[in-house]
Amino acid sequence: MGILINSENVESHLVNIRQDREVLAKNNPDEVQLVKEIKQKYDAKLAEKIR
Repeated sequence: MGILINSENVESHLVNIRQDREVLAKNNPDEVQLVKEIKQKYDAKLAEKIR
């Protein structure tokens, strides 16, 4: 399961992850918006607890 990460392949693996993330975001804008909204709500609740 997965890929064994080592010093020889970590950078290329990160590049692949970032490219996959961009494709996912481009193909699923509604989900991206949902995640942004959830994060905003979470951040607001966290800020309330700090006060």
